[in-house]
Amino acid sequence: MNKKLRIVTGAPGSGKSTVVNELLDYSLRSSCVFLDIDLIADSASKLAKSSIYTDPDTWVPYGNLWFDILKSLTLNGKSVVWFCPNTPEDIQSQDTSFFTEIEWLLLDCEDLVRTERLAERGWKKDKISESLEDALELRNLSLYSVDTTNLSPASVAKEIIKWVERS
Repeated sequence: MNKKLRIVTGAPGSGKSTVVNELLDYSLRSSCVFLDIDLIADSASKLAKSSIYTDPDTWVPYGNLWFDILKSLTLNGKSVVWFCPNTPEDIQSQDTSFFTEIEWLLLDCEDLVRTERLAERGWKKDKISESLEDALELRNLSLYSVDTTNLSPASVAKEIIKWVERS
């Protein structure tokens, strides 16, 4: 059984949630499962009676929930690719011992493009600034990366599939 976990990270606006939908056709033809961390965030927020998005007290338990889901899918023979904004340091609070390896891919884009994408979502300047800081932090980790600045979601999906198939 392959117990590798693949994590696609990126600061808000990098294209993580957008590209997951592009990967669904590939998942039907393979054993890969592509999961966006936001998939159950609203339900988890209701359960926690606090926002998963903004309440730091919910982040570790939410991560615990996700790691249980990721382990379960792996035990069922799926190759799991998890899309989240986390860093390797962020997941140190999780029990990752089940996985034999964790491989990272960074989705990134130019700051101007990120700012435009987030402004289109109605984000305020202070939240956009935080996202730009997060992007810089992730860039400094020197992870394997895909620049989404000038790529369509379908092209980004193709790059992710190449990464998955290589590893």
